[in-house]
Amino acid sequence: MMFLNSKIKYGVKALLYFSKLNRNEIISAAKIAAELDVPKEFISKIMQSLVYNGILKSKKGKGGGFYLAVSPDKIKYENVFRILGYNENYSLCLFDMVQFCENKSCPFCDSWKEFIDKFNNTLKSYSLSGNLVE
Repeated sequence: MMFLNSKIKYGVKALLYFSKLNRNEIISAAKIAAELDVPKEFISKIMQSLVYNGILKSKKGKGGGFYLAVSPDKIKYENVFRILGYNENYSLCLFDMVQFCENKSCPFCDSWKEFIDKFNNTLKSYSLSGNLVE
């Protein structure tokens, strides 16, 4: 089971990186890949998903790259995770064996469900800047 896929992990790392820069600072995919130790082709695809969904903007040509389309306090973690493939109902069972949860033969199920609920509420509650969402 993979609770958070690589796309989510790398995308959030990249956005946190952008959040520490000047808002209109343009960073190339190659620099992002090098800074975060991520394959360039993979980070480029992730960045394009974020551009398509209005989180980032891109500039083509010499000196081109990516930059934040909106301020970090307007970017909700919930939206970023969904854009990058997170499904809040993905893992109802830690071991992806719901049949064991249904008959109460797994000691982890209740704790896992509680964790997922708290995690999902945290995603809904915070922006990339770390501020509570209104």
